[in-house]
Amino acid sequence: MKLMTGKKDKTLIFACNGVAPIGQMTNQVAFELEERGLGKVSCLSGIGAGIEAKKAIAGDADKRIAIDGCNLKCVQRILENAGLACDLDVVLLDAGMKPSGRKPTKQEIDGFAEYVIEKLGK
Repeated sequence: MKLMTGKKDKTLIFACNGVAPIGQMTNQVAFELEERGLGKVSCLSGIGAGIEAKKAIAGDADKRIAIDGCNLKCVQRILENAGLACDLDVVLLDAGMKPSGRKPTKQEIDGFAEYVIEKLGK
């Protein structure tokens, strides 16, 4: 189900992509949110590398959603270090995700996508 309205809202979603399974899950949740129409997944690495074109794209967004795996909040920090505020920063550990060392199930990904949607107030 698509959640975007007729309004041309430019929401960008940034994911942790850390090496641990919880970091990898942030990417899967981000693409699930994109598939549901909540925004477009965007390149965090380019912003961290200081690529001006990537920073400009992020700067033009109406909203920026950061999906962090853990409380180090690397996504939020990278965006803030680039002068870009997060409209929402979600930490999967805060949502009840437990580091397990295994690949997350589709049910877990959907559950955490719903958690983000709830935080967005949609």
